[in-house]
Amino acid sequence: MTNNLEDKTFLTKNEYIISQLFSIHLMRGSEIQRVFNTQIALINIIKVKLIERIIQLFKKLLLTPMESYVLSLLLQEKDLCYIAEISTLSVKTINAHKRPIMKKVHVKK
Repeated sequence: MTNNLEDKTFLTKNEYIISQLFSIHLMRGSEIQRVFNTQIALINIIKVKLIERIIQLFKKLLLTPMESYVLSLLLQEKDLCYIAEISTLSVKTINAHKRPIMKKVHVKK
């Protein structure tokens, strides 16, 4: 619950900072770029925290270790060929691990 509250507070602060950024007309391009990069970095941190929470939730659904591994890579937007290559398995094997994951989490193609 606290994490959700922290995320909402962060987003509210983030929206405020962005609104301030666009309301300042005399800012130099390099300053705008620096503030923009900072905001993007903060957004990426929230994305990583969210992915970690999703992975923890799915681990509770009794996924096998290999299913958890494949799921974590899929959540990082890795494709089956990449997962197969780094796992030294075939794409068909990775796809065979993906099928029960989709059933367990009730995802349809």
